[in-house]
Amino acid sequence: MRGKLDRALDMFNRAIEVDPNFATSYYNISCIHATRKEKDKALEYLRKAISLDISYKEKALNDKDFDPLRRERNSWR
Repeated sequence: MRGKLDRALDMFNRAIEVDPNFATSYYNISCIHATRKEKDKALEYLRKAISLDISYKEKALNDKDFDPLRRERNSWR
């Protein structure tokens, strides 16, 4: 599974190189880091996605990819 996620990260990063305002790529990168329990990176990319498209704030609240972070006390702050 890790290999697929690494390839996905590469693709999303390439999409950002083409369009630095492509919020979907930032959001998806955030999801990958969240599933890997890489809190700081997940939040960094999530904040960027939300800054580009506020709808990702609501989406993240219900996205199961962020469950590993929700289990940590105060991880969203």
